[in-house]
Parts: sequence; structure tokens; C-alpha cells
Amino acid sequence: MQIELDAVTVTFGRRNVLDALSETFAAGQTTAVLGPSGSGKSTLLGVIAGRVRPQSGQLRYLGFDRPDIEWLVQSTPLLARRTVLDNARLSAAARGRTDVDTTDRALDALALVGIADLSETAAFKLSGGEKQRVAIARAITTAAPILLADEPTASLDPASREIVTESLQVAAANGAAVILATHDEFVAHRCDRQLQLADGRIIEVSET
Repeated sequence: MQIELDAVTVTFGRRNVLDALSETFAAGQTTAVLGPSGSGKSTLLGVIAGRVRPQSGQLRYLGFDRPDIEWLVQSTPLLARRTVLDNARLSAAARGRTDVDTTDRALDALALVGIADLSETAAFKLSGGEKQRVAIARAITTAAPILLADEPTASLDPASREIVTESLQVAAANGAAVILATHDEFVAHRCDRQLQLADGRIIEVSET
């Protein structure tokens, strides 16, 4: 399974935010997209998610039954009065999955990110790092085959950053195509591949 972008161009006003960009992203692999602000990182994620429509070029999902996508953003909102476990199950429930297996997966995901002991705690009581871990657990619980993350470790302490990075690696090991936009070189070099963007073009591709 893979995602293919073929000469994708996205224009905002007179500026090409993505400029005839072609790249392939494989299932079971983590890819970090790097570059300065305005280089097109978030727009690239938006195209893959189907939220940004290119002016030209093609996006293909090859081998996926359907493009089931989970998008993790910085400071992903939680339901403040609901428990950590409820929030971890939220995206899966929105997809119509409310069975016991979903709860078990959510508890496993919370254990993976190190906050299983907070499963019955209301979300408003959490620290910023804990909230981001819940968001990661929620993304993992969906078992979506495509996981996008936009600056998932921004403003996190080193311990939380390490846990979030390891969790994204686990999602890839379970078969997801994991693509994250980041300025964090530590996180990038923990990924399988790194794409360097500048002015909407890929200027370098490297592998760890």
C-alpha cells in the first residue's frame, strides 16, 4: 500500500505553495517532512488528507480499501469534561466502532503513551504534554492506515517528545503510513525517511 503524489501543484494567490511535487509514501514507514515555515509542509499533509485540492497533478491511494486518515495536529482538542479513555475512543467511535475491542485498543494505546493510570481522569485536568499523549493514543486507537501529524512534538518536554515519537513508530510498525511535518531534528532523525522542502519543492530525500 502506498500514497502517490504526481506533479501536484497547489497555488495560493500567485504563489505555488506546492510546485509540481511528486513523491511516494509507503505503508509501514515513517516519513518526516522538514522545511522552514511557508515551505509547504502543512499544505502537503492537507493534500494527502484530501482537505486541500491541487490545481494540477494527481493524488493516488494505492492498495488502500479506502483512504481512512487520522490527522493529528498540534494541541489537538479534547472533550474537556470527558475522561481520557472517552477521548482516546473518540475518533474510533466517530467511525462507528464502539465495540469492546475498541476500548481494549484505547487502553493499550494509553499504556503505550504512558498514561494508562489517567484513563478515568477528566481531560481538563491534564497537562499540555498529557493532552498530546491522549491525542496520539486516539490516533493509534483508530488503527487508520494513514496517520498524519503536524508538529506533534512542539512544546513538549523531552520525555513526552520521546514517548510521542516512539508511539508514531509503533503505528508504522502496525502497518500505517505515518507522515509528519516537523521542525524537530531529533524527531525527524527517528523517522525512516526525511524529506526537505523549500518553496514547495522537495530538495533532498534521506533515509535513517
